[in-house]
Amino acid sequence: MNKRSAAKAAILTRMWAAEAPLHAIAKALGMGKTTTAGYRLHLGLPNRSPRLTRGELWTAAEIAEVQRRWNIGHSGGEIAKDYPGRTRNAVIGVIERNGSARPATPQRSTTRLPRVPRANVAAKPRAPKTPVSGASKPFKGYPVLNAAETAKRQAAAAEAGIAALRKAAEPANDKAILLMDRRRSQCAWPVGEPDRPATQLCCGQTVDRTATATTTSYCERHRMIAAPAGVPCAKGLNRLAARAA
Repeated sequence: MNKRSAAKAAILTRMWAAEAPLHAIAKALGMGKTTTAGYRLHLGLPNRSPRLTRGELWTAAEIAEVQRRWNIGHSGGEIAKDYPGRTRNAVIGVIERNGSARPATPQRSTTRLPRVPRANVAAKPRAPKTPVSGASKPFKGYPVLNAAETAKRQAAAAEAGIAALRKAAEPANDKAILLMDRRRSQCAWPVGEPDRPATQLCCGQTVDRTATATTTSYCERHRMIAAPAGVPCAKGLNRLAARAA
């Protein structure tokens, strides 16, 4: 099929004379730029001056027609359809360079209106909380104790702890240490006088952990006293010592 025809030759001749760019002419003809350039040489069209400006691509008649249609409400895309090789942006450029009588579309204002300050409303005064008088509510199942009753019960618990320690206490040995200075590997059996809880001593002998796996708090001799059947009872004795202190 021959891509060249009289209609395409007329379009090429008119657009070339109007100084349309080569890529626009090629698009209007449906050809490549190289093919369009060769077609132009085949038609014998002269070379164009490279000094032409963008505004000279439109003739005076075309500019007047574009302005007329623009002023009556035609869009740039509608005008460009009647000018092969011209784009909507080219039409808009002609309008911007030569002026227009059509009023511009009002744009949405981005100016913010001043904010109306709120009226200073005084805070509503709150009534002061009424202090709760009397004793607080006890926990379920536990009676409320006053200071005297609390001290009495503490003294009774300390006396019971000291009495239990008297039964188990032995005279202080050469390795006796303060109970509060005892390490994990030392025997915690109470020795000395249990009437002085702040200076209460303990056995301090080295504990054989492998031989006394059930009662690691005592040496072998004291373990046999505390748990002859192998039942661990170190926690109970330590609890009594804590009460005495």
